[in-house]
Amino acid sequence: MDLSVLLAAHIDAARRQDPLQQPLLNWAEGDTIVQLLETLARLLSEEPLGELADELAEKLRTRLGHPPGYDPARIAAAVTDHLSRRLGVELS
Repeated sequence: MDLSVLLAAHIDAARRQDPLQQPLLNWAEGDTIVQLLETLARLLSEEPLGELADELAEKLRTRLGHPPGYDPARIAAAVTDHLSRRLGVELS
């Protein structure tokens, strides 16, 4: 647990620094880190490090937002088109 205390101290110190102006990760890399943090949070759910991992995952997920090219209208249109072709009926 010495590692977790050291990690928590570094993260706490980083909270007091100004945010980076330019991101260090692309969206896919950030999403992978979020997934790793969420897994760590589940595995250590009873530990302070698990709570910290969950908090960091949530903050990073919020900062990442949707993936590049995310367009709900385009997604809905593609699903409707696919269902129309599969069912052989015109969906509006």
